[in-house]
Amino acid sequence: MIQNQTNITEFILPGFGDLSDLQVPLFLLFLVIYMVTMMANILILMLVVANQHLHTPIYLFLSNLSFLETCSRSTILPKLLAIFLTGDRTISYSSCMMQFFIFAFLVGVEYTWGTEWPHALTWVLLHGAQKRTLA
Repeated sequence: MIQNQTNITEFILPGFGDLSDLQVPLFLLFLVIYMVTMMANILILMLVVANQHLHTPIYLFLSNLSFLETCSRSTILPKLLAIFLTGDRTISYSSCMMQFFIFAFLVGVEYTWGTEWPHALTWVLLHGAQKRTLA
């Protein structure tokens, strides 16, 4: 029995390939979105680190989410911007898998923290209220 011996070395991303006249406007649009997102998240991180009054659990949680958002967006968008700028719609298999696993990990951590934080906050508020009533 003959088996397929083909090795996959790269993928072709056909998404915006037919829209060659829109590549520059799409590049600019995604670049602006990327830059605004990065600047906002870095600003949040800088404010939380610089201001001692913001060293509370809610702001530390917000800064952690900003850091995760910065990392996860920096995993995918630079390649997308390069595709728009150069027109080369190929990505190697190893790069694709690396991007996928890093992005999936970061988004998984972000959503896990997002779902666990309300439970922790509720617990802290309830137990803090009980301690104040007992004192």
